[in-house]
Amino acid sequence: MGAKLLTGRWGSPWASDPFLKIRIAIEIDTQSVVILHHFADRAWRRFRPDEHAYVRDLINDEIDAVVECP
Repeated sequence: MGAKLLTGRWGSPWASDPFLKIRIAIEIDTQSVVILHHFADRAWRRFRPDEHAYVRDLINDEIDAVVECP
């Protein structure tokens, strides 16, 4: 059986681009970010590996405040 994921949207991690659309998938069991996309060129695209690590770490730092019942 596959991992259970929580999916949704997240605020832009960049102050210079506050309206950047981001969608995420978080593995429920580990509460870790497993998928990140941003809306670019009118399509959802994966972040580059260096951006993915940066954004993933930001979200992981805030995840306990977002998930009420981890």
